[in-house]
Amino acid sequence: MNTINQNNLNNQTILKKSFNIFKSIIKYILLFGFFINILSLSIPLFSMQVFDRVLSTHNTNTLFMLTILIFFSLLLLFFINISRSIAINNASNWLYNSLSSHAISNSILLSLESKNITGSQQIRDLQSLKIFLNSFSLISIMDLPWAIIFIFALFTIHCKFGYMSLYSSFLLIIIGLLSDRLNYKLLKRNNELFIFNLNQLDQATRNSESIESMGMRNYIISSWSKTNVIFQKIQNVVNFRQLIFIELIKFIRLIVQVLIISIGAYLVIIGEISPGSIIAGSSLINRALIPFESTINSLKNSVLFFQSFDRLNKSFIYCNSLTKKSFLKFYSGSFEFQNVYYGLAKNIQYTLKAINILINSGTILGIIGNSGSGKTTFIKLLLGILNPNLGSIILDGHNLNNLDKIVLGKDIGYLSQNVELFSGTIKDNIARMNDNPNHNDVILAAQIAGVHNIIINLPNGYNYNIGTDGSMLSGGQKQRIALARAFYGNPKLIILDEPNSCLDSDGENALIKSLLIARERKATVVIISHKLNIIKLVDKIILLKNGAIVMFGDKDFILNKINMYNY
Repeated sequence: MNTINQNNLNNQTILKKSFNIFKSIIKYILLFGFFINILSLSIPLFSMQVFDRVLSTHNTNTLFMLTILIFFSLLLLFFINISRSIAINNASNWLYNSLSSHAISNSILLSLESKNITGSQQIRDLQSLKIFLNSFSLISIMDLPWAIIFIFALFTIHCKFGYMSLYSSFLLIIIGLLSDRLNYKLLKRNNELFIFNLNQLDQATRNSESIESMGMRNYIISSWSKTNVIFQKIQNVVNFRQLIFIELIKFIRLIVQVLIISIGAYLVIIGEISPGSIIAGSSLINRALIPFESTINSLKNSVLFFQSFDRLNKSFIYCNSLTKKSFLKFYSGSFEFQNVYYGLAKNIQYTLKAINILINSGTILGIIGNSGSGKTTFIKLLLGILNPNLGSIILDGHNLNNLDKIVLGKDIGYLSQNVELFSGTIKDNIARMNDNPNHNDVILAAQIAGVHNIIINLPNGYNYNIGTDGSMLSGGQKQRIALARAFYGNPKLIILDEPNSCLDSDGENALIKSLLIARERKATVVIISHKLNIIKLVDKIILLKNGAIVMFGDKDFILNKINMYNY
């Protein structure tokens, strides 16, 4: 029982908490709906009074008073409708704004974890929620209970009108349930294929240079088209079925209106109702059935809403388990791998296995080995980008898995093998996209990386806009700016994965100087490199082979043991 309660508590994500607040707002919106639907009765009542009292008595004073009353009723209806729309709009905007930063955070975390929901999908799902909540679909669903008011009003005119509206409502409900049963799975599958197609397109645009340079464009288009053909077929089936149901519902509503008028005429002939009751009945049956019609027409939007909500909530539950971490603000740079194993979940073969190593703060550690030996996996585990299947990674006596990466990350500098820069200025990128950085720290980091003189010779210097992914810079410039970012803020642990892959001789000299500065600062450095001039600067070396440490020790000892020609 305690386990169940704990699971329920854990499932109370910020998404559900925000929706609980939104539901409290919905109560007031429903109250608006009550008054709107009550005031909507004014039109049929007005029509009924005009036909039955004014036309029969020719009393213009009555007509004048009824006109004044209906005018104020409609004016009040106008303001309440506007108020409801504003309330829904503000509530949906509040929900989106309160969750958007969390959705972006989830996107980043899920991308690291290689989950299915990546990239912009989280924001697209959140936008889907906002659109649905701010659309006519939600209003039609909220107006559905008030259809009872109009059905009751029809009973007050004549029981035959009431029963006609009641039977019609049940018929529309049955049609709605049938439509839901026939289309739900197809709509769900259709949305999944649509998301898959968008992800494929994102991949293609990210890798456009490789696609175009190697003549892969037609193959990529063909691959995308295969999925798109299935998507279009399912969409056509769904659209056809929905079209049939929409027109069927419209047909039934119009038939019922005709029957109300015919039955009303008959009842007038036999003297059971007045002529004005026909007009009122026709208007009321329309108001009673429209919410059912609108709700059924909104089925597609509601399916997308619940799918988006389900995906978001699952991601919030998962990411909550990743982000509930303790804080470690002061990090010396020492780390330890305790019997660490790592491999893909469905792969028996471990990429890294039985890694046991202790590195003290201030050490420069070089990692060497052939391609596929596990070098990059080692540093991704150290960064917390990957989590070990077995064993623990300890930072200053703390398990890395229990630490808050946002706080810890300020004391870590990282230069990845594939340099990643962001849209913005050079200053923004060196300062790790901090919108209020210390300018002196930015310049100092650039000087350590030996890129300061290059930056000041660019247009606008540190305010030079580098474009999307640093497209306005050369490969060497991007790598040196990323190196400056790694040194920004005087980090205690600096991790460099092939930091000289795009560097010329000047760049390599700057890298060597930056490593010497890191040693003076007593920062711990982990570097992957195949260049002897870089490896000679390290204190200790790890030689990896097939995911295992085959050699570890002082630089001079290891270099004497191996043939550096292979590395």
